[in-house]
Amino acid sequence: MKHIILAIGLFMMLASSYGQSRKVLLVGIDGCRQDALQAANTPNIDALIANATYSFDALTHFPTYSGPGWSSMLTGTWWNKHGVTDNGFNGSNFEEYPHFFNHIKAFDPNMYVASVAQWGQINGFIVDQADVISNENSEAAVTEEAVSLLAVNELDVLFLHYDNVDITGHAFGYGVDSPLYINAIESVDTEIGELMEALQQRPGYADEEWLIALSTDHGAVGFGHGGSSYEERNIFVVWSGDNFPNEQIVASYESWNSDVSSVLEMTVTNAHGWIDHPVYSFDANQDFTIECRVKTNDWEGDPAILSDKDWSDGYNPGFVLSCDLDGESWKFNLGDGDDRIDLDGGVINDGQWHHIAVSVDRDGLVYLWQDGAVISATFDSPLGSIISGLSIGVGQDGTLDYPFDFEGWIDELRIWNVALGPDILQEWACENVSTDHQNFADLIGHWKMEEVADLVIDGTDPNNQVDLSLGIGAWVNTQASLTCTALETPVPHIVDMVPTILTHLCIPVDSAWGLDGVVWGIDGSDCGLAVEERGFINLGVYPNPTARGEVEVNWHYEPAQAFLYDVHGALVLQTSLQEGRNTIRLAIAPGVFTLIARGSDHTATQRLVVLEQQ
Repeated sequence: MKHIILAIGLFMMLASSYGQSRKVLLVGIDGCRQDALQAANTPNIDALIANATYSFDALTHFPTYSGPGWSSMLTGTWWNKHGVTDNGFNGSNFEEYPHFFNHIKAFDPNMYVASVAQWGQINGFIVDQADVISNENSEAAVTEEAVSLLAVNELDVLFLHYDNVDITGHAFGYGVDSPLYINAIESVDTEIGELMEALQQRPGYADEEWLIALSTDHGAVGFGHGGSSYEERNIFVVWSGDNFPNEQIVASYESWNSDVSSVLEMTVTNAHGWIDHPVYSFDANQDFTIECRVKTNDWEGDPAILSDKDWSDGYNPGFVLSCDLDGESWKFNLGDGDDRIDLDGGVINDGQWHHIAVSVDRDGLVYLWQDGAVISATFDSPLGSIISGLSIGVGQDGTLDYPFDFEGWIDELRIWNVALGPDILQEWACENVSTDHQNFADLIGHWKMEEVADLVIDGTDPNNQVDLSLGIGAWVNTQASLTCTALETPVPHIVDMVPTILTHLCIPVDSAWGLDGVVWGIDGSDCGLAVEERGFINLGVYPNPTARGEVEVNWHYEPAQAFLYDVHGALVLQTSLQEGRNTIRLAIAPGVFTLIARGSDHTATQRLVVLEQQ
């Protein structure tokens, strides 16, 4: 214990000596699309970017409202921790996952922090332990208050929120084609110019090391936001400072093809099949995922692709993946008899093969996927039982008598008894399922459409099978391919702002805080920290605790090995980590574990609590 206390004391001394002149100005521009920012004339922001680590390909997560956006940025955690899913802040959990000012004050109560916002909900709901909290009704008033605070020599961290860009987008449209929206961005750039002039006039400026951070809470499309489209999730981040490398982080994508050979052809009148087994009767609590590959050229009405419900009424119990009445796209419906949800997919009536999927978490998000990317999402998951008592219709609804026929081809139908995560769905969208799949034990249905009963009920016994019965239709051979595109390199996320700011301030990130972000541009070595002491900053694990049977691990160094030990020191899991976000399947009993990541140059440790799966 004496050695631990001495080490902590040495660290505090080093952090103080290296970080005493570190300062932060965090500027949030509400609802600012990155493409419009690049199109606008913004000389002051451009000057900051010229000395920055930055990205126009950064991301936030659904839902893309201001409440969850600012909560995620300012706490460094996602909505499943801070609890905010809309602008009402109902269900917020800021006591457990607070504003980053709390971490600063816990490290040094004498640090002077302030928050000035044009949208009062930020200060009213999120901000805590600030020395100054100010709500203003205009951008000019925000700047005036900020200039006054920048004159205070003791100031350490200042957060500013500007709202006019978002207000203008709602009124006149978001994007490069909206002149008034562009003007609003150029106007806030003028405000930033005044801020920089005031900052540089500080008496001690020459001896201070400032991080100027800029970002936004969400993107937008048309006249609004809140959905899950890429345009709404795409944001920008800028970390401008002399200790940050001049680097643009650009998203790169990889595309690959998967052969489609033997498929189920359903191009004649009343072509359909069905699957009948009680394992597919999902009650009020069962999470599930359904995915398949489809190709179609045309249809009439809204025929079911896959469904276990009477599709004559969307409120009826059960699910349906169906073609849309628009004749172009597909959709998903889920009902429990009293409530329903409806989500729209993308275009599939183009004669090309597409991978489509729905991931249903009965306690939270429902996602639609197409070709490895999120296409739409919602929180409105029905709480009641969705058991319909019908078979799963293939090319039909559960009654097998819906008046409209699906006209096309189906391949690689898979059903899982878990809500598969985004990384897994993206990774396997173009791949044939094998035992290498992280959730293979959760696979309760798999039809390769090879004219055999190849459904695996328990994920391990290939002899435990259920037929796909065929009414009218045929298994045919085809020479085709499915094209998928996936993000190849990691990009910043909105939750990365807090750990990066804290690292600049030489404040060690405690794993107990449960931050979901990682650090960009710097690693804390200029604060005097050894590799082992600062490595945990770049090892994020969430959700933690977890009852999902998997966790996402953020690792910001070279490829490494991950080792999971139980409380007795026994090794229960070993896997590899790549730089960025990794998904680890936890086929282990509940308990408290220690996760150690070891690379060639870096080592990090994190505690992990595994709960009984829900």
